[in-house]
Amino acid sequence: MRHPLRLCRALLTLLLAPVACSPAPVVDEAAPQSIEELRTRIQRTLDQAHLPGVGFAIVQGGEITYVGGVGKADVARGREITGDTLFRTASITKSLIGLAMLKLREEGRLSLDATLVEAAPEIAMPNPWESTHPLRVAHLLEHTAGFDDNQISEMANTLGRDAPLREVLAVCPASRVPRWPPGTRKAYSNPGYTVAAYLIEKITGRAYEDYIGETLLRPMGMTTASLRWTPQGLAALAQGYNSVGDPVPTVPTLHRPAGSLLASPRDLARLVQLFIRRGTVGDTALLTQASIERAERNETLRYPGYRELATQYGIGNFGYNLVGFVVHGHDGDNYGFSSLYGYDSQRQFGWAVLFNSNANEDAQDRIASLIAEFATRAIPKPTPAHVEIPAQALTELAGYYRLASPRREWLRFEDDLLGGRTITVEDGALYQQGIGLPRARLVPASPRLFRRIDQPAPTVLFTRAEDGRPAMIASDQYFERASPWPARLHLAVLLVALLLVSSSLGYALLLVVRALTSAGFRARAPLATYGAVVLPTLTVCAWAWMLGPATRSIMIAPKNPATEALFLLSLAYPAFAIAALVVSARAFVAGSATSRVARGYPLVVAVSNLVLCGYMLAWGFVGFRAWTQ
Repeated sequence: MRHPLRLCRALLTLLLAPVACSPAPVVDEAAPQSIEELRTRIQRTLDQAHLPGVGFAIVQGGEITYVGGVGKADVARGREITGDTLFRTASITKSLIGLAMLKLREEGRLSLDATLVEAAPEIAMPNPWESTHPLRVAHLLEHTAGFDDNQISEMANTLGRDAPLREVLAVCPASRVPRWPPGTRKAYSNPGYTVAAYLIEKITGRAYEDYIGETLLRPMGMTTASLRWTPQGLAALAQGYNSVGDPVPTVPTLHRPAGSLLASPRDLARLVQLFIRRGTVGDTALLTQASIERAERNETLRYPGYRELATQYGIGNFGYNLVGFVVHGHDGDNYGFSSLYGYDSQRQFGWAVLFNSNANEDAQDRIASLIAEFATRAIPKPTPAHVEIPAQALTELAGYYRLASPRREWLRFEDDLLGGRTITVEDGALYQQGIGLPRARLVPASPRLFRRIDQPAPTVLFTRAEDGRPAMIASDQYFERASPWPARLHLAVLLVALLLVSSSLGYALLLVVRALTSAGFRARAPLATYGAVVLPTLTVCAWAWMLGPATRSIMIAPKNPATEALFLLSLAYPAFAIAALVVSARAFVAGSATSRVARGYPLVVAVSNLVLCGYMLAWGFVGFRAWTQ
């Protein structure tokens, strides 16, 4: 799970949009032809990106052909990564939860169509649409329940132990309230998998860790993998590192069923084999082929054409495009770790890639692509589908589409401002673009299904919402066509206010320099006026700067000096902004400055600070208490 400085990044993305929209140059290199060449090129990429290391496994012809690592598991101790080094695999845990649920379904002990009112009435999940769109077990597993993702108070396990799941679910029930009719949109939600694990425990009468360990992990040969963090497992765990190369603490997540698995490259290779072999290990069928196929498809989003999308999310398993192939698998990301596995059961290949850093996504993608290119070097790439669509039909799809399925409600503002996509038609071709995203041509695979020109299978579906309005599903996110002007207006207002507020720091610095260097200097307005205007600017800058330490410290404990300082600064900023408005307005009316500009500038800055306060208030950042969210 990533924890970016969302507000600052949103504004910086706007400022740098012209740069960010320019795609990086692509170096077209041949696939590595030997393990030695592969390892050399991986090491070169690690060195260039300042990443500590990577463990990986390759499956070809259904057999594990390589397991190993490149780089350091622990830089300070000089420990090398091997095929048996343990990593935090984060959300790959969901693949095991999904398989366990399918195993119970095979045994007739669970129905994916069962409503949660029936299956777990003791767990609060109030659904405003229960009469028309009941909340079902399958919605939890396919991320279509409409639940919010982890609240801030759920990011780390602050209970001090592996608490019973009922207690975990009591920490923040607000995460489990559908925000739209279940089964109509996908929004990734970790708490849904905690509810699923609770159902495993309720049905089996055993801890989900024990059930999965005995039913899946051990029979698969995942001998070092564990859902429980034991002293032995932690001793074999690689050290995780942040974006600047500093070691990060190993802090458990609260929603353990969504991201607690510790596993090695060798362990994940066994999981890849299980999927390739359609549920069979040796001569033993752990799961039926029907269950494996069910894991790979979504059955709750019923838009026509949806099941032909390469990126649909099934049950702890999703599709993605890589090096010209459509593969299934899952990824995982946690503070200091990043992981990915993928496979093609028809062509019998797959891989597992585990990093002990979640920095530099581009470099990690290059390494994963190198491994995938090596694994598939002798396999012909499939021919992408392509059909001709009349220009008029393409024009009907054009427009602005707003993101209508935010993953985290408390960060909805970022999706509202920057998450939209603009679809245009130029010279008979369809193009998609968004702020901070490269412009991409969309090639039709059918009248409603499209793929990027560099992808082998469709990832974009144009459809209609239940109320008939045009909608789009792109990379499994749900968009609805809307006017672009509200988002553009808010962006323009924010940018102007931000520039004016920022200018007060430069102006104050100039005054200080002139006062120190000019003997006869006399300010054009009372210094108290400038001080009152600069104070809220300094406060909001401190608040933005504190987002970093506060966000990182949330991983240890939501309530701590950093988050408390963030709370106090969020209250001080509007108070200082109001005081600055009063002081600057009085100075303007009194005419105490020597020019209209000198009188008006502090007032304009004060108003701009209030505008920013208004947005912070609307977004819930005034009086923001991370430990209660």
